[in-house]
Amino acid sequence: MSWIKKQLLKISLAITFLLVAVIASENSDAVQLRFLEFESPYWPVSWWLLTAFVAGFALGNVSKSWSNLRSKPSQSQG
Repeated sequence: MSWIKKQLLKISLAITFLLVAVIASENSDAVQLRFLEFESPYWPVSWWLLTAFVAGFALGNVSKSWSNLRSKPSQSQG
């Protein structure tokens, strides 16, 4: 039974990857982001989305690690 679950997971991940690849290829128009005086380089929309997801993943992991470190009780020597 676990073999079937693993295979279904692999198939669903492959389908998800293919869907994301198709959607990313459709977002190939180059755009420039502007914020106050800052102007970014022209990148395809798919690159901006990928950058946002990676940055969110990294910041989320750093935030979780920071909160885990703060919640651990200090160990006393004794």
